Amino acid sequence: MTNAIDDLKSLRNWTLGIIGFATTVAAVLTQVFHFRVEPTILVVAAFACSLILIVNLIKRSEDRQNKIMEDHKKTSEEHDKISTDRFDAIDKALLEIRKSTLRTEMNNEIARHPENHDTILEMAEKYFGKREKGGLDGNWIEIDLFHNWMASEAKQGRPVHIPGTLELHDS
Repeated sequence: MTNAIDDLKSLRNWTLGIIGFATTVAAVLTQVFHFRVEPTILVVAAFACSLILIVNLIKRSEDRQNKIMEDHKKTSEEHDKISTDRFDAIDKALLEIRKSTLRTEMNNEIARHPENHDTILEMAEKYFGKREKGGLDGNWIEIDLFHNWMASEAKQGRPVHIPGTLELHDS
């Protein structure tokens, strides 16, 4: 808890400016306009104290508003972190769903139309491709099935020509 002295210290530049202004006003009023000294000094001192009080109240209000803004910022950052974590989890789940769906489609195509090399290879490029190149980084389980399909096609006299863009990596 701060007291009045601490408040004045924190506002010392304002306080010194107000006191300097009040002193100048008092000097001008008494020396130039020949106002009576005692009442003039009392009125100017009261005016200076009022200004100091107003500046102090404004400073406290700003401090309260800054505290409220800091609390709000902290709360917003916590909510942002939670949202980011949730979006990351959703992105991971969606990636797994996309992999699973494409894996199922590719398995169905291999089982129903093994001779449809172009379609299967297109799916394989998407499934096995690197994420930074638009692929899904899928190498789990499917690699063995894909190799078995290539071997089966080769045995039936329909060798699969792997395009240079398809990178197969065993997990």
